[in-house]
Order: sequence, then C-alpha cells, then structure tokens
Amino acid sequence: MNKYERQSPFPADQSTLPDDIAEELSHLPSEVIELSDAPPLAPPAPLNPDEVRTIVISLMLTMFLAALDQTIVATALPTIGRQFHDVTNLSWVITAYLLASTAVAPVFGTLSDIYGRRVMIITSLSLFVVGSVLCAIAPSMTMLIIARGLQGLGGGGIMPVVQTVISDVVTPRERGRYQAYFSSVWMAGAFSARSSAACSPSICTGR
Repeated sequence: MNKYERQSPFPADQSTLPDDIAEELSHLPSEVIELSDAPPLAPPAPLNPDEVRTIVISLMLTMFLAALDQTIVATALPTIGRQFHDVTNLSWVITAYLLASTAVAPVFGTLSDIYGRRVMIITSLSLFVVGSVLCAIAPSMTMLIIARGLQGLGGGGIMPVVQTVISDVVTPRERGRYQAYFSSVWMAGAFSARSSAACSPSICTGR
C-alpha cells in the first residue's frame, strides 16, 4: 500500500472529529486583522533637528508656565488678603497648588505611558488653563483655593510629561544639554517672580 494512501475505509466526507477537538475549533477567533491595524515592521524614523527644536521650544514654554506659577502668586498674597478680607487662609493659596501638583505627578507619568504623551500634555495644559481662569474670576477665598488646587493638577502633570517627552525625542548623550535648557527656564521663572515682586503696586506705590 502506498504510504500516502488513506488508511481509513470510510469516505472523507463521512469522517467526524472528536468532540473535544470540535469544541476547541469552535472557540477559535474568526476575525481577520487588516494590514492597516498591524504594527509597523520597521521602527519610526528619527526626528530631524528642526522638529526636535520645535518640540523643545514648545515644551520650554509649557514648563515656564508651571515654573512661574509656583512662585509668582506669593507677590500678590497681601493684595489677595485685603481683597477677600481673609488672612488666616492665605497660605492655602500656595499650599493647595503645591499639594495637588505633588500628588498627581506620578499619576500623569503612568497615564502618559498608557494613553500617550500628547493626550496627557493637552490634558494637563487644559486643567492648568481652566484653573487659571477660575482663579481670575474667583469671588471668594474658598473658590480661589479650590481653583488653585485645580491649577496644581495641571501644573503637576506638565512637569513629568515634559521630562518624559524630552527623554523620548533626544538621545541619552544629549539629555544633559537639554536638562540645562530646562533649568534655565526655572531660573527665568524665578527671575520673573522677583521682578514682579519688585514692581508690585504695594512696593512701587509705597502702600
């Protein structure tokens, strides 16, 4: 008998599979994956210097907002206390921001790995802008403290996501140079806060 000849005496269309094999085959997925949904075979092309420069400048401006907002409010605290006639809760204007930003920093870092850098940087900037608008229109000290907490949620998300994006777009050898750029942003924020304190109305007008 030829070794390729069928060994079963029954016709092929009458043979049945065992129940356990048939059950396993019934659970196999029947979906067809499109080629557009498949992961790329080659890694993405590296960014050119112009694209890296654009990303870094935009991130530096974003970081400047967070760096400036941590210190510049201190210059307006006496005016805020007189406006709302509340001095006992005045320290919470700064503390609420610092507590919120510190609490959400690791959360935004994890969420950026799950949902992407762009989504989280837009989310943190949106929270920061909404909190800033609410601070500007706050009718009482309580609302101002709550708005500062919301602003801190956005500011706390800006810093870790910006650092993560920098580590993605530049090589490890160049990260030291870019960290120096961002350190200069913090220095500029502190200098702007001191300049604002030197020219605040309570100092310049002698009140």
